[in-house]
Amino acid sequence: MNNIKDKVEEKLFKFISGEKYKEHMEKSKKLFYEEISKNNVSDSFIMNFTDWILHNYKLENKKNFIEEFLENDKSLNDKEIDYLKSKLNSYLSIYELISLKDNVGTFKDIFTNEEISIRIDDEEFKVRDLIFVRIMNLEGEKIICSDTIYIPSMFKTVIEKNIKTYYDEYKSKREFSDMVDFLRNHPMVLYKHVSIVEDVLEKEMEKNEDYDVWQSVYLFQDGKKLMDEIDKSEKFVIDFCDEEEVSYNLMEENEVLAKILIEKNKLEVECNSQVMRDEVKKIIESTLGKLVHHYKDEIVKFEDLI
Repeated sequence: MNNIKDKVEEKLFKFISGEKYKEHMEKSKKLFYEEISKNNVSDSFIMNFTDWILHNYKLENKKNFIEEFLENDKSLNDKEIDYLKSKLNSYLSIYELISLKDNVGTFKDIFTNEEISIRIDDEEFKVRDLIFVRIMNLEGEKIICSDTIYIPSMFKTVIEKNIKTYYDEYKSKREFSDMVDFLRNHPMVLYKHVSIVEDVLEKEMEKNEDYDVWQSVYLFQDGKKLMDEIDKSEKFVIDFCDEEEVSYNLMEENEVLAKILIEKNKLEVECNSQVMRDEVKKIIESTLGKLVHHYKDEIVKFEDLI
């Protein structure tokens, strides 16, 4: 596959770098930098220019450069055409690792809920990790075809919520569009949010301060009764579930107050401030009563979370 990839992409870049598209290359660079600036995206995302120009810059005929290449280069063989069509149909998104076995990870797109399996060799991957990446489907196999940016799981909820707001506005103007269509055509929205995450993490590290999570730990004995009680409450909205653990968002008026993680006989509460943790503890204890027993409060440091 790498041989096809390298050969096709060499042809593609030679094609768009030709004299015919020189004016478009200059115009696209200017437009890209304007979009980066307008959306307050970090300069580190300048490295994504190549991905953006291939997929999102439009020529006068409304085609992008991959479509233009497919239409004009008659030397392409069937495998090269299949590769390009697969690349054309790909899109950037954020994926959550929901299971990992024998170096095969099952990832879920946090916006579309599509689940895919990809072979990964990175030993640092942990369940619930997030990655920002472009994935293509080639001959039935899912393949990462862009740089990979890792995102701490603590940012999942806020990113989901914000992207959903952008999508709802987009959908209101385009009745027959869907989330994939939105993601494919609005990479800058994703760049903006991932850039904010990187900026937050960088500033915390520069200040030599910790990105803290205020945590409370409860123990319980009767898991069935506990889950039954949780299911009765509208405040607990399920976020993730597998054979070993289940997590919830504790909600109040569409606002996420805390993350709740249940594993074995332990219930963990994660908040972003002590004040919020105190409020959430009151909700937990009034909702679950004697089914849970408070074990300890602690502050989990940033370096322990990643």
